[in-house]
Amino acid sequence: MKYSFKIFFTFSLMIICHTSFSQKSKTESKEIQEIKLLFKDATIKKMKLQVYPELNDTIILPAYFTNYRKYYDEKNKFERISLPDFVLTNGFNVKLNKSDCDKLNSSMLNDTNHLNIQRSWFTNYKIKILSDSITKMIDLEYMKPIFFRNYTRCFVAILYDDSMDSFFLKKENNHWVFDKNWVWWTTD
Repeated sequence: MKYSFKIFFTFSLMIICHTSFSQKSKTESKEIQEIKLLFKDATIKKMKLQVYPELNDTIILPAYFTNYRKYYDEKNKFERISLPDFVLTNGFNVKLNKSDCDKLNSSMLNDTNHLNIQRSWFTNYKIKILSDSITKMIDLEYMKPIFFRNYTRCFVAILYDDSMDSFFLKKENNHWVFDKNWVWWTTD
């Protein structure tokens, strides 16, 4: 009886762990699919992302998306510039509900890893992925896009050498399009 219980308990625990890990990988793959679609749409529709015209309008991406810790570090660094956390407001011409604010704030605060960008995600599109060594040398950092409302809305933040741009995208007809600016600032 004792051994049967141990076997049953071990088997149940294995099933629970397997289910948990498969759900996580399914969510991550959906997030990566949306990231790929977002940047593919950016090259086609010329969304407001960092574009270098001297490289034939090729979007330059760093080797990885950084986490939002850098975003908050920059926010605290420039105290004279108020970068709001997401709160219920009609300010900035962005309509966020309580669930949106909670999702955005928790995603930013809990984002501690960076996500490596794969060259294979963007074959046949005007997107250049920088090497890790070049990414560390230049000041161009993309925060990992935050998807919400069941992958129909997205928040993107980009830190440049001396400025920051953040904005919302929305999904229309299964393509990402620019929605609204959130915060833009420069040190000049």
